[in-house]
Amino acid sequence: MVDKPSSLFIFLKEIGANPLKHLSQNFLIDKNIIKKIVSAANLNEDDLILEIGPGPGALTKEMAKYTSNIIAVEKDRSFAKHLSKNAGKITIYED
Repeated sequence: MVDKPSSLFIFLKEIGANPLKHLSQNFLIDKNIIKKIVSAANLNEDDLILEIGPGPGALTKEMAKYTSNIIAVEKDRSFAKHLSKNAGKITIYED
């Protein structure tokens, strides 16, 4: 799981990606913040989530614990490809 800067750097190297400035990429990886966001969303199994720019998918994977209706739209091909391999309950669209 990508949950700290060192694991993010390893993940980026593994998939051959770098943050793209023109996409203003910032990656949410802090487990505490992710849990607060998911808790505040009060998700249930019937909810439909649309996530724009899931990046490495840390928030996406946490939300998938509560609902099976996630649509993720990712512009960066490296991340879209990685998410597709690990999709499970997530529908991924590459823009």
